[in-house]
Amino acid sequence: MQKEKYNEKLKKIAQILDRNQKILLTTHKRPDGDAFGSTLALQFYLKSQGKKVDIVYFEEIDSNFKFLPGLGTLDYEWKGDLDYDLFVVCDASCLIRTGLPKDLESEISKTAEEKLVFIDHHPKDSGTECLFSLSVEEAATCKIIYDFFVLNQIAIDKNIATCLLTGIFTDTGGFLHANTTSQIMRAASNLMKKGAVLSTIARRTYFNKTYKTIKIWGKALERTKLNKKKRLAYSYITLKDLEACNAKIEDLSGVTNVLGALDEISYSLFLAQTSKDKIKASLRSEAYKKCNVSKIAKKFNGGGHPLASGFEIKGKIDPKSGILI
Repeated sequence: MQKEKYNEKLKKIAQILDRNQKILLTTHKRPDGDAFGSTLALQFYLKSQGKKVDIVYFEEIDSNFKFLPGLGTLDYEWKGDLDYDLFVVCDASCLIRTGLPKDLESEISKTAEEKLVFIDHHPKDSGTECLFSLSVEEAATCKIIYDFFVLNQIAIDKNIATCLLTGIFTDTGGFLHANTTSQIMRAASNLMKKGAVLSTIARRTYFNKTYKTIKIWGKALERTKLNKKKRLAYSYITLKDLEACNAKIEDLSGVTNVLGALDEISYSLFLAQTSKDKIKASLRSEAYKKCNVSKIAKKFNGGGHPLASGFEIKGKIDPKSGILI
């Protein structure tokens, strides 16, 4: 997207937010650092403008992110209330990715053209009708929110800076992925000047591992198999594995990145049983391998980036072979 058109869209978002008073923010299922960072940063800004703002997440909050300002004490629960002037979805470009209950998704869809806004850094993958959508290829949604603040001359305090840098840091793989540009590093530097502590963010998001995390990682890495013909690294975890290690799905965060970095393969696939009949699949690759894993995810109604994508399917994993049954 051309810079001029991009800036026009950022100004349009400011106009929409300015004329609405009661706003609900949400994001995609199983929120990550970018999802939390973008919604929380917007919440801090909107509340400073005297707006009535609520955030709703539809799954348990990953403990690694509870250091984020306001997240550890967030107690708002969805009550089915639709009495909002505006619904803003960050880090997703369609309602189906939010995990909204079907009846509530249907109700919001009825007023989508008057009340629904999407802000996302993935290429738009749906034709969802809405009031406004900014879906542009960028390293992180938090980078879009950062640009929004800078362009509209909105003050960035320490809390906002911490949220935004967390999203940028995690969605660039700790500044290791190919989406780490000079613009990203300048934004990160400016956010650090505003008070964000990079060492704390890195420690809490990437290096804050527990004993149960190491145990479940051990199982996942030990099971890794290579398909040399398809240049694929594959592994899996079952519900019994999680129970045996007293671990949760979020404890597996980062495993797919390790598998995807293997030199012998083009991409990695990691499957985790999240319930008796549901499986979460994560795909990873590296820029130099020239493998767009988002194309694979889309075949299963998933989505994401060319180098990091995912999807959900129904089924079970055979604990011995790892084959879907």
